[in-house]
Amino acid sequence: ASCGDLLGLFANGSASAETPGAFFLVDPGKLTMTKIEATGPPLDVVHGLHYSKRSARLYVVHHNERAGESVEVYDVVEPAASALERLRHLGGFGAGPALELKHALTVRSPLFNNGALNDVVEGDGDEFYVTEWLPVAVPKGGKAGLASATLDERLSKEFLAPMQLAHVRMTKILRCTTAPAGPRCEVASDERFVMANGIATSDDRSTFFVADSVADTITRLRRAPDGQLVKVDAVQTPYTVDNMETGADGALYGGSVPLKYTCREV
Repeated sequence: ASCGDLLGLFANGSASAETPGAFFLVDPGKLTMTKIEATGPPLDVVHGLHYSKRSARLYVVHHNERAGESVEVYDVVEPAASALERLRHLGGFGAGPALELKHALTVRSPLFNNGALNDVVEGDGDEFYVTEWLPVAVPKGGKAGLASATLDERLSKEFLAPMQLAHVRMTKILRCTTAPAGPRCEVASDERFVMANGIATSDDRSTFFVADSVADTITRLRRAPDGQLVKVDAVQTPYTVDNMETGADGALYGGSVPLKYTCREV
């Protein structure tokens, strides 16, 4: 699980976040949370994340207005345990060595608007897909920064809520490759969303699912050989859905937001 000061991002910008981004290992059986240490750049506000069993990598959306919106990629490793630690773990006397996150790379792109990325999922091979939940950038400095924002930025802020209420489809899915030649990003699909939020994929990476948390839909997309995502169909959901994952049984699971228009104003 990740944590980040989203309210701080909207109010005063990511650089003014009250608490830095962090990661935790959650044990639902024991109802415990353990902080996981991560190497790499300091984190402002972290958002959506995806752990891939296939590559043992963690992908994280990072809102960072100082250096630029990014997706951070970490290798998830288990430190080598000493003989005594292994004995304690096998005997049930300890929790064993903790996981560590070793920073692998940072991916930035001109397509990444400040504060606009939401969720991320690994694709097939050296690629990932990331959704936009906002069609425009959050002004640097958040709401407090509107005074020095450009006219376009101020107008975008004013018209964003009415456009969402009118279900104007403007947000996209982006695809980035992480090959050694260097990261490259592109728009991943012709499909547009009111608010593309959670994204998930099947185990074979042939099918992707995107939750639109304003239109209350889940869209199924097929991955083409060139990495583009082509819409197959969409279903209407009785509740707002976000944070989706596919289970070992092949079913799609997600969390719901029953009162999506009830929020704290920033």
